[in-house]
Amino acid sequence: MRISVSNASPLRAKVDSHVFAVWSEDIRGRKIASDDLAKIDRDTRGALSAAFARQRFSGKASDQLIATGPGGREVIFLGAGKRRDAKARTWLTLAARAAKAVQGVRGKSLTLSPRAELDETLTRLLAEGAHLGAYHYDEMRGKGTKAKDKPARLAAVTLCASGADIRALTAAVKKGEVIGEALALARDLINGPGNVITPTALAARAKAWCEAGGLQVEVLDKRKLEKMGCGGILAVNRGSAEPPCMIVMRYRPRGAVKGASLALVGKGVTFDTGGISLKPGAKMHLMKADMSGAAAVIAAMGAIGRLGLPINVTGIVPATDNMPDGNAIKPGDVITHLNGKTVEVLNTDAEGRLILADALVHACREFKPTHMLDFATLTGSCVIALGERMAGVMGNDDEFRTRICALGEEAGEDLWPLPLNEDFTAAMKSDVADLANISSEHGAGAEQGGAFLQEFVDGPKWCHLDIAGPFFASTPFGPYRCKGGTGFGVLTALQTAEALAE
Repeated sequence: MRISVSNASPLRAKVDSHVFAVWSEDIRGRKIASDDLAKIDRDTRGALSAAFARQRFSGKASDQLIATGPGGREVIFLGAGKRRDAKARTWLTLAARAAKAVQGVRGKSLTLSPRAELDETLTRLLAEGAHLGAYHYDEMRGKGTKAKDKPARLAAVTLCASGADIRALTAAVKKGEVIGEALALARDLINGPGNVITPTALAARAKAWCEAGGLQVEVLDKRKLEKMGCGGILAVNRGSAEPPCMIVMRYRPRGAVKGASLALVGKGVTFDTGGISLKPGAKMHLMKADMSGAAAVIAAMGAIGRLGLPINVTGIVPATDNMPDGNAIKPGDVITHLNGKTVEVLNTDAEGRLILADALVHACREFKPTHMLDFATLTGSCVIALGERMAGVMGNDDEFRTRICALGEEAGEDLWPLPLNEDFTAAMKSDVADLANISSEHGAGAEQGGAFLQEFVDGPKWCHLDIAGPFFASTPFGPYRCKGGTGFGVLTALQTAEALAE
């Protein structure tokens, strides 16, 4: 999809549909209270005022009117809510709704007039939102699928910014396109079936995406993991026919800021049966998405390279599936991690923390980042606490945790701080090893998982993001988070890298 920005009159563009934002302040009762909106109404031959006679429209964010304008083209008015309350998600939502509305009438091109003074940040968000709204997953469709059964594909979006510096906004559009492309990749990886997105295939996709963005990618295979002593990854992989790997992505730009570096770590369980502690059969097919943290890190790393952010960033993804065969780890087994700590495996379905532990140790030892984030679909407890739209954030530095929550909000992702203290760490002690992978104490599963991971972090300011709620949408929640894999975490990772680079 091609996105551009123009300061020409939108109605002169030869597109399938014209989309206009309507803010709550623009409407009073059933009358237009804004001069520029009144002009748009006149230029579209009264399309908006005529539509008032058919249905109620007040400019709320859920309002939508479709009318026929000059030349028989669709004119779509989207309520955007109160202009003074607009935040990142407002702009993402507006552009995503525009894309979906035009696809809904089988259109392939549109102009979007947000009717607001655009700066580089807002333009980037609109470009991101257009990509997200237009996204759909069809990699697994057969060759015989009829065109009418496929969603219309948007080919072109023009953002209308009257009187703006087009050169500066064009650069912002390019940035938004990169981020949109990264999110689409993350969603494709998450939505891909487990027999296609294996650890080996995940590594290949990471290598292709990241190397094209100027990164160095190293894939540590099973032999190297054995030589290193990555007991967590190897233990989880014991029941699998697919070999494990650790994907290491390095971004080292010229002119990188001094005094700050970032590591991103993502859980890459490409399918999770639970192992010997077998999961219930209902909805187990969704466990193809247990590598959503890995998808977020891979997508973000390639985007960081394409954006040219001036900061050293390392991405690490431990990848395996978790299967139950005669070689699989058993409850009661004790394993030794990369840092020498031993863990009693009380439940083989708490496998994500076992593979992350080795990756966190490797990140700290080999790359010595000043800051580190990990992304993982770690606990059902976090979903119970925060629901399916918000991720929990824990860490070893309260100020950094607060900052990450704020950066997520700026980027359009919902994050909420959760505590970590000595009580949670104590709950993870084992009778026979240094740690147990689950606690015998009731409740606080998300925090206990975070406390376990903290035992493998040495040096950086670190936050653990439990994305078990928002990683996958069983039904769409919001126009820019469609049904299926959401790519949650990509935006927070990029916003963090950008903030540290400053």
